[in-house]
Amino acid sequence: MNNKPIKGRPAKLTLQQLNTLSDYVKQSASSSEAGRLMGEDIAQYIYDQFNVRYHTDHIYKLLKKRV
Repeated sequence: MNNKPIKGRPAKLTLQQLNTLSDYVKQSASSSEAGRLMGEDIAQYIYDQFNVRYHTDHIYKLLKKRV
């Protein structure tokens, strides 16, 4: 077993919050009423729901990992 400490900054969102975000993105993508989701929209959703700020550039990295 590898006991090395994890490098890098801890995640801003919990696993449960990431799952909620993933559900939101998937639901928005499949909704016929919703328009195209932009990084700014997702960043605003994260702030509104979880009170956490992400830069738009990082939103796309986050989505690539989770969605």
